[in-house]
Amino acid sequence: MALALGLAWSAMRTRSGQHAAANERRVVVLPFENQGDSSRQYFANGVTEAITTELTGIGGLNVIPRSTAARYRGTPKTVSEIGRELGVGYVLTGTVQWDLSPGHDPKVRVSPELIRVADTSSVWAHGYEAVLSSVFQVYSDVSTEVARSLKVTLDAPERRALARRPTENPEGVRPLPPRDRLQQPRPLARQLQRRHPNAGARGWRSIRASRSPGDVCRRRWG
Repeated sequence: MALALGLAWSAMRTRSGQHAAANERRVVVLPFENQGDSSRQYFANGVTEAITTELTGIGGLNVIPRSTAARYRGTPKTVSEIGRELGVGYVLTGTVQWDLSPGHDPKVRVSPELIRVADTSSVWAHGYEAVLSSVFQVYSDVSTEVARSLKVTLDAPERRALARRPTENPEGVRPLPPRDRLQQPRPLARQLQRRHPNAGARGWRSIRASRSPGDVCRRRWG
């Protein structure tokens, strides 16, 4: 009897340890908060989607689907509560802010923070400021740092995928002229796909995510 109880206890501890280890690399990307003009919320949505997709492509991570994470937009729930509900070990949050100073190229500041659910401590945080043509590199850098923080080793294909430029267009993204503000984002996304067939999802995700006709940026088609 004692031996049977001991074996059962050992099995329970093993399963519990395996579950905890799995949660340690299970992460949710909460909707990034747009700081500033509410009409630019679409871009924060695009940043959230892009980073979620990049992390999902890393085999050593278990990433909560974006549709599930989107339910927590503006939620009053704490990181601990969200972590328990989703069974994740880490939560990635962040903010997005624009700098549209006259006479300068538009810049966007993306400030992600990776939080450990167990003790709500900040594991990693960084502020990235980039002109729009370089914003895709920010997505790759964030994903790489999250993987490093969670001690996930990227294999060669994953490193190549994160390093790949979404488009060879040297001017990338530019401010949207007033005459183009009524042009819908989805036709723009389709045009990007035709003109840059090798761009992949990363190359047009932020445009596709737009829901506002008052877009402040779009791809230059050459």
